[in-house]
Amino acid sequence: AAAGEHARVLVTPETGTTVGVDGWGLGPRDAAIAALSELSRRHDLFAVVGVFHNPTNDNRAWFVDPLAGLVGEYRKAHLIPWLEDYTAGDGALVVADVAGAKLGAVICQDDNFTDVARAYGREGVQVLAVPTNDWAAIREYHLENSIYRALENGYAMVRGTSNGVSAIVSPRGEVVSRHDHVRHGDGVTIVSTVRVGDGVPTVYARLGDLPIAALCAGLLLVALARRRRPAPDAGAP
Repeated sequence: AAAGEHARVLVTPETGTTVGVDGWGLGPRDAAIAALSELSRRHDLFAVVGVFHNPTNDNRAWFVDPLAGLVGEYRKAHLIPWLEDYTAGDGALVVADVAGAKLGAVICQDDNFTDVARAYGREGVQVLAVPTNDWAAIREYHLENSIYRALENGYAMVRGTSNGVSAIVSPRGEVVSRHDHVRHGDGVTIVSTVRVGDGVPTVYARLGDLPIAALCAGLLLVALARRRRPAPDAGAP
C-alpha cells in the first residue's frame, strides 16, 4: 500500500515481529533478512522494521535497503523500568542514506530522552524513524513529547505505532499526518509528503540545555545581588 502511493520510506511499529526462533515470527535471522530484503527490493522501498531480536534478547530497528538488504541495526537504549527486562542498547547511532537524505532511528521510549535524539541532530540527520508501541492511556502524551525531538533537532519524523498514534511530523513540529489506532483501528498505512531537515545541526542539537542553564544562573546572580544591596535610609532627605 505504501509503495502504491509512491512512498520512499516505510516505518513499522516497535517489535512488529520477532526473529531468531524457528517457527516463530519471521523465523531464523538469515531467513528473516532474506524475506525483508526481498520485500524491500520488490517494492523499491527503504524500510525501518521493528523486530525483537531473540538471539541477543534485545529490541531493534532494522534498516532494509531495496538494493543492499540489511544495512543497519539500531538497538533500543532506554527501557521502561519494571516493564522491559531485556538487554538495553548502547545508544550507538545508525544512519543510512535514502534518496540523498540522512535517516536515523530511535525506538519508542528513546524519544522521551534527549541524548540519542540530540546526537542524531549533531550528526546532521534529516529524517528520524521511530518504531513505537504504546497503550491507550499514554498515547497522546507520548506523541506530544515525541514532537519536541523533531522540533529541537530540526529533522522530520516518521513514527510507526501500534496501540497508539502513528504520525508524520515536519522539522518545525507540524503534524502532517496522523492516525489513532486505538480509536480508528490497526492495519492502516498513512502516507504523506514531508519536508526533511536541512542537515545543519540546530542550536539545541549543539548545546542542549546549556543556554537555559546559563540564563537561570545569571538570573540567580542578579537576584542575589539585589538581596545584598543595602536598603535606603528611611530618614535620609
